[in-house]
Amino acid sequence: MDDSTRRRFIKTAALGTVAAGWLPDPIPRAIEGLARVRPSQADDVTVLNPAGRVPISLIIDDSTCLVNLAYYGIPQFREVFPSQYPQPWRELPREIPDSFVRTFGEWCHEHGVKGKYSIVPYPACVGWVDRFLPGWSEQELRESLRLVRELMLPDWDIHPEMISHTRVIDIRTGRPFPEASPAYMENWEWSQTKSADELAEYMAYALRILKNVDLPCEGITTPGGFGSRNQSNLALGTLEAVRDVYGAEIPHYFRDVIDEGEESVAPRIFHASGLDGPDPRCAVHIVGCTGD
Repeated sequence: MDDSTRRRFIKTAALGTVAAGWLPDPIPRAIEGLARVRPSQADDVTVLNPAGRVPISLIIDDSTCLVNLAYYGIPQFREVFPSQYPQPWRELPREIPDSFVRTFGEWCHEHGVKGKYSIVPYPACVGWVDRFLPGWSEQELRESLRLVRELMLPDWDIHPEMISHTRVIDIRTGRPFPEASPAYMENWEWSQTKSADELAEYMAYALRILKNVDLPCEGITTPGGFGSRNQSNLALGTLEAVRDVYGAEIPHYFRDVIDEGEESVAPRIFHASGLDGPDPRCAVHIVGCTGD
């Protein structure tokens, strides 16, 4: 879309978001001056869904190249919360084979199924998708990445799901912090007290790994409860990280699921600014509508 149309879109979305009470309190300064009412619909305009149908996107979490995150992740979660992870993880396959991904991806393409597909950059601390995965050859990793680029990218947005989806990584060393506790797991407490800049730095680390293997990203998927009580900083951090690494125009992220009740599941706009200039900015929180 051209610049003027894009600015109108973001401005209208931001106005509607303020009216619905979706922005954190206090409202960010960038939108304090906007009216607190939703713009009225023009009588001569009707909004239609594409092809007259309700669009549905499939959100696939916990996926990556080759590594079965459940096999390697469950024992790490069990170390922190022993009673909550009784699954017999040793009985699970350690690998999600490319043959399965190919069958699934081809079926989706044939039936017009599209959405978001995670690639965890350092899955459960097993290995790096831009370096090597112990247990798989360099050629196997290279072919798995090629499959994602050639088969999945035409229909799916690619996201990192933080760095490991298990332990928090010290981005100065590339190694997990030594303490296995909620305070140093990506799914739980570590992210709840971090500033927007700290979260942006952490997310940018994950994004750069995927950029190293030529996977484009315009958004982030949060693992578990990542940033659940720190959403204003999470949104701003996403905006900064995705723009810095990929230059994406309107970064988005997945954080919450609303699968019952009457609460709206419309996308939620955070930190809108520059709406009247050549470079409007915002982060969009896309809400999932079904649980696991």
